Amino acid sequence: MGSDGPVGGFTDLASAEKAFRETMQGLMDPDGLLGSRWPTHIPAFTHRTDGFETLGREMKAHFDAEEIAGILGENGYRWFSKALRRSEG
Repeated sequence: MGSDGPVGGFTDLASAEKAFRETMQGLMDPDGLLGSRWPTHIPAFTHRTDGFETLGREMKAHFDAEEIAGILGENGYRWFSKALRRSEG
């Protein structure tokens, strides 16, 4: 799970969508040849302080607790912990 993409850095979805339409569709794809569209698959919970908790609850119907923990950050934390480990010496 990441916070990158066309809605990163915004505090509300309306502002994110406006910027997306102006930048992606208005500047990068003004003729509609790329088929760019607002990513409707991004639910409103991504812009809430309890977003990951909400996502975790929704995922319980499809994943077990260990899988959910991995998807929501343990894998990334483990990778960065190893990749950024300070050298001894």
